[in-house]
Amino acid sequence: MALAGETSATSVAHLYALLGDEASAAALIDEAVKRKDPIIGSPLYFFLPEDWLHMPAIKLALESAGMDQLFEFRRASIQAGTGRVLP
Repeated sequence: MALAGETSATSVAHLYALLGDEASAAALIDEAVKRKDPIIGSPLYFFLPEDWLHMPAIKLALESAGMDQLFEFRRASIQAGTGRVLP
């Protein structure tokens, strides 16, 4: 869990992904999951594995993160019309 003053691995991973550094982003997703970083579930950062088809390492890291229930909830929310923030 991210503590006060500690940088969220998810936040940094998101920045790496936006910069196109797929390998660093995927490694930090794995780190975020290990740390149980609460931001890993935020729709402001990583959305769904299928949103990262252009970066297979990120897609794989998300798929292996064990967050299937979170992703299913997010898909249902999107389908219900709640929308999401796109990068």
